[in-house]
Amino acid sequence: MHITVIGTVNQDYTTAWHYAAAFEQLGLGVERVPTDRSWTGIEVDGLYSELRVGRVAEISVRVGIDDHVFSDDGDWAADPGPLPRDRVHWLRSGTHGPEAHDSEAYPPWVPQWDVAFVGSAPGAHPEWAAQRAALVEHLREWFGERFLHFGPGGVGLTDDSQNYHTEIRGHWLNRLYRSVPIVVGDSTLVDRDGRYWSDRCYETWGRGGFLIHPGVTALQMEIGRYPGSRWDVGDWDALGAEIDYWLTHPAEREEERRVMQERIRTRCTYADRARELLDMLGLTE
Repeated sequence: MHITVIGTVNQDYTTAWHYAAAFEQLGLGVERVPTDRSWTGIEVDGLYSELRVGRVAEISVRVGIDDHVFSDDGDWAADPGPLPRDRVHWLRSGTHGPEAHDSEAYPPWVPQWDVAFVGSAPGAHPEWAAQRAALVEHLREWFGERFLHFGPGGVGLTDDSQNYHTEIRGHWLNRLYRSVPIVVGDSTLVDRDGRYWSDRCYETWGRGGFLIHPGVTALQMEIGRYPGSRWDVGDWDALGAEIDYWLTHPAEREEERRVMQERIRTRCTYADRARELLDMLGLTE
């Protein structure tokens, strides 16, 4: 089976690149065709698919005359509007397997933090901007200089070569996660009973970080109990108590970090997702 991936395949941090690598990992022949458009086309023999990178990654697949759509928004997949329900499938996001490993922490000359948030604030999606801003402000109020907001609206960092970065990818992202005891997560429109969450769940845990993320029942069903699963969005007292507990129990925190990392590495890589996609289409033996 041969697959042609058309999209942002020349940047190794994109979902398109990760899926191309994942199909190769499964032993399939992959041709990468770069384009500046924000979608990835995947052609498997007579199959054509399109992956849009936005708030929700969607993969539209055509096999013969049948169209299928894959989305990591399980709520939308359950109610896709005019699209045929039996051809819309929930396919969760994941992490890039080859980068799901521990890295060394930053050297001592880098400032030390207790808590970090990695992402945009402001700059989050409009429907979630107020919640994101409130989260960052609470963390800054509680921890002051011991809090790091890295990303748009926050700060950049200097690497070992004294190069300043405002975006962080790959190995350097792993190093950041290993240098901060706790990373607080967030997902646009996240809800305990919903079926959408950010790929930062898989990325942070898989890369060796210790993530506290709001409770989502469906996520817990996939990967088991996780730090933050008792916290609901907007319950700042619960978030504060969760952070305080893990900060004061470093041995337990390290054990939990390793447990979560192993779950993600063995269940939730893009190779796992690519295999799920092919299975759903009946393209695996």
